[in-house]
Amino acid sequence: MKPMDVLGISAVVIPASLAMASLAREFSGDNVTVGTRFMIPYKVPLDKHLCILGPTRGGGKSSLVKAMIKGGLRRKYVVTVLDWHGEYSGLLPTLPTSAINIDLEKIPPKLLTEILGFGLGLNEPSMYMLYRMIRDGNYTNFNDLISKIDNYLVSTRTEAEMKAAILRRLEYSA
Repeated sequence: MKPMDVLGISAVVIPASLAMASLAREFSGDNVTVGTRFMIPYKVPLDKHLCILGPTRGGGKSSLVKAMIKGGLRRKYVVTVLDWHGEYSGLLPTLPTSAINIDLEKIPPKLLTEILGFGLGLNEPSMYMLYRMIRDGNYTNFNDLISKIDNYLVSTRTEAEMKAAILRRLEYSA
């Protein structure tokens, strides 16, 4: 006999107080219905910070966000989705990337390094190298930034590989 996983058990047993709290939220505060449990609407409160965590693939994070958007989130709030893979196409109005204008010289180099590093999935050594490349500024847009990184002199093979990886990812994003 296959043992039940903990998540399966927790999905079956719902305290009455949680079910009543979910129903009560319908009449108080901001919330969005994301589904039902045992024929009772399940609502996610929007009056507090929300973090959606799960496995890299197949955890249901995107499905939850889509349900929240469809459930009324966009009627009350401005919703912005950066969608690299087209998962949300048709759900929200889209904006061509050419319409986005970011003045990079107004972003401090440390912050820009963090944004780009995490956004591009760089490891810590590559993020530090990126910071060394951009810390003195002298760029106003992505093309300037790419040129600056491309012209950065490296002294080891490892640095050359990190630089190439950063450039590949940046050029794809630009």
